[in-house]
Amino acid sequence: LKYVPHALYKLLENIPMPWESYKDVPVLFHMTGAISFVDHVPKVIEPIYRAQWGTAWLLMRREKRDRRHFKRMRFPPFDDEEPPLDYADHLLNVEPAEAVQLELEDEQYALIEDWFYDSQPLSDVRSTREGPLAEHVYVNGPSYKEWRLSTPIMVQLYALAEPLLNAFPDENVRYLFDLPQFLTAKALNMAIPGGAKFEPLFRDVDEDEDWNDFNDVSKLVIRQPIRTEYKIAFPHVYNSRPRKVKIAPYHYPQCCYVGNDDEQEDEEMICFDAYPTQLNPIMRIQPGNYKPREMDEFDEEEEAIPLVGEPGEDDDDDYYDNVWAQHTEDWESNDDPGWEPDDEVVGSDDLQPILLDAPLATANTSGGVSLYFAPHPFNTRSGRTRRTIDVPLIGHWYRDRVSRDLNYPIKVRVSYQKLLKNWVLNQLHSKPHKKKAKRAL
Repeated sequence: LKYVPHALYKLLENIPMPWESYKDVPVLFHMTGAISFVDHVPKVIEPIYRAQWGTAWLLMRREKRDRRHFKRMRFPPFDDEEPPLDYADHLLNVEPAEAVQLELEDEQYALIEDWFYDSQPLSDVRSTREGPLAEHVYVNGPSYKEWRLSTPIMVQLYALAEPLLNAFPDENVRYLFDLPQFLTAKALNMAIPGGAKFEPLFRDVDEDEDWNDFNDVSKLVIRQPIRTEYKIAFPHVYNSRPRKVKIAPYHYPQCCYVGNDDEQEDEEMICFDAYPTQLNPIMRIQPGNYKPREMDEFDEEEEAIPLVGEPGEDDDDDYYDNVWAQHTEDWESNDDPGWEPDDEVVGSDDLQPILLDAPLATANTSGGVSLYFAPHPFNTRSGRTRRTIDVPLIGHWYRDRVSRDLNYPIKVRVSYQKLLKNWVLNQLHSKPHKKKAKRAL
């Protein structure tokens, strides 16, 4: 009985995926027949694994929409007094169900359609060095430890995995709904709307009845209630005694990536373009319509400040205050062959810009730019294989703010809040990794 949990764990870890109708694995039997273990650790290339689950998710959604073979499972599936099913009688002769696989006959998936649903994709790529995949793929061999994929293959995998990915490249979307804000809310005994609620961290926050807003002359009295978001965003301003709070960035740089338009999937499409509908346009102002504003005393002070490299009125033309003096050999004489402030730089007639003959964008530019803004692991070119249980497929669902437009049922929102609470506690209690580098003592 001591090893039954581990046997069940190994069985669940190696269970066939939806795109596999069956799976061959090595099994370790005890000599007495008392117990058996699945002696295999399934490792996957993470971008391929996420893309496989993305296609399975898409097909399952279609199946649920059409309701042809979709049936909800009732829990618990077995009664308490029902005897366990015998494998030889009930499961040995049953044919496996058809695998859930998406048809990849489109030309855009030409590089991945032959090996996408293999049991260990690309594990034998080194034996076929002459094939077309040799210049796009590297896997170290059957041991399946390291991988490297080219940009066209990563773009195709990213397109297939998109249903299960977090499609917000702008980090400002997570404002007031990220780990530092959750920890601050926990320390202040507050709850972000839609977030988790914790037990009070400090029990000594009861205010004295003899010392309140009316007899305290040093306190700022605000009569209207302060919103919870204000207290969490600026904890030292809107709280009397902030402790154990985490200060998060107020604003990240604006993301100006618009994304690929599915309707314009031409190879000759311009990758870099202006998008006045998605981004704030820079308006052109005619010179006649521009009216300079009146200068006040602060503008006059700023105008009196000397420019960089320009000596001020009080300076006696010191060497270190004059930037032109530092770039000339004999700056006080007129015979200096160096640069002078009023010289104009004139280029020759045959001067051409660098990379004049190079194209502005190629067929891979648009996809490569999209991978720069893609979530992990699609923003990488290489890596090490991971165990299937270590790949978080949908962990970002409950960490994102749930939009009111989705109209999720209450049970889903409650479930998300519980998962979010456990995630915050795990992040809070996790210890930093210790360095494992070997040192010569």
